[in-house]
Amino acid sequence: MRLINLLNNKVKELLASGLSEDDQIDLLSEFIYNIQTIDLITIEQDDVITKADKKLKTAFSKDVRDKMLNDKWYWINWE
Repeated sequence: MRLINLLNNKVKELLASGLSEDDQIDLLSEFIYNIQTIDLITIEQDDVITKADKKLKTAFSKDVRDKMLNDKWYWINWE
């Protein structure tokens, strides 16, 4: 939901900017490209991580989360 709110606010900001449509698209593309990534995990995996984080009251590192889920991870090449 946070990502949708960020995108919604950015679109509103760009629409009010008075910039050309091409400039707006360029800025929105840059914003999306640089926004914090979303983990592509299942709801069940997210629940495992969330419950473990709450027990320790601190977030696990990426490496610990990856080992915990025992899953395969792939890099996406956007070029």
